[in-house]
Amino acid sequence: MKNSPKKIIGGVIILIAIGFIITNLTIKQNQKEKQIYIYKNLITQIDSFHTEIKTLSPSVSEKDQLQEELRKMKTYAQGTKDKVKYLSMEASNANSLALNESIEKTNKYLSGFEQLANLSITQDALKAKSDSMLKTLENFRLTAQVYGSPDEGDTTEAIDRAFKLSNSFDKARKSIRLAGDTPKINNDRVIVVGNYWTNPEYSDYRQQIFQIVAEYSNGRKSLSRVLSHYDKGILNDNDRSQWSTELNKRRDLLNRINSLSDQIPPYSIYKEHHNLLQQMLSYAIEAMENFANNENSSNRRYLSYISSKNTTIMNRLKRFYGIR
Repeated sequence: MKNSPKKIIGGVIILIAIGFIITNLTIKQNQKEKQIYIYKNLITQIDSFHTEIKTLSPSVSEKDQLQEELRKMKTYAQGTKDKVKYLSMEASNANSLALNESIEKTNKYLSGFEQLANLSITQDALKAKSDSMLKTLENFRLTAQVYGSPDEGDTTEAIDRAFKLSNSFDKARKSIRLAGDTPKINNDRVIVVGNYWTNPEYSDYRQQIFQIVAEYSNGRKSLSRVLSHYDKGILNDNDRSQWSTELNKRRDLLNRINSLSDQIPPYSIYKEHHNLLQQMLSYAIEAMENFANNENSSNRRYLSYISSKNTTIMNRLKRFYGIR
């Protein structure tokens, strides 16, 4: 017996409805998986930041040493904020207010350490930022039914260590003022502003930095070709080999820049450039390692994000060192 038109139409409607339900469930499942992935990555960044804070040394006694430790703390906070900013971009279409709020609160918590490095926040205020972050993270964790969250003990330890450092620096700074004099500086080490440009004592340092900047800049062309092949879907083993070679070069460049740290001319812009190079190479290595381990679209987008940041730094350094 032939099916009536009404039965056929009814069957089609049912199939469409089932297809719609399945599609909707699939979209929701994909969104949930993405939310959990971003959340876990966020937790990893917070934990890594706390690990970096634990490397700071609030027990050093000299004002300059304490100031350098504060600079490191600010750099750690800024670096982690950059990574959290990328996660915020990823979460913009993940359809979760709780996740976006967690990222926002984490960003404010990290900004608190930047403020602390400038001695412009109280311990209670930073503790409040920490509590707010932990609360929103826990709210998302329970909503998404996912395991893992930052340890409150770690945030407390990080805040305590950071404030010991800032308090030590503040005391050292005030003791100098109370002495009614500026810190004594060995006159043999004083460099008159401008002399470090031509001072032969620093010519080797300047030349080595020049070479590192130039080598990094030249290698970016090879990486652009590899990524172009990935975007076109034609990535091959030769591309992967080239990627590995450039990654190892960057690791070597970072080791070289680290080994030059004690040669930076005092009272000069070289120190700022040195720090920028370290930061740029560290970010590049991390992003390249992520992509080498997992060639997915998320790691590809992160590469673009890091590349854009590093391009700004590189252009500044190339102009300074006269590299084309």
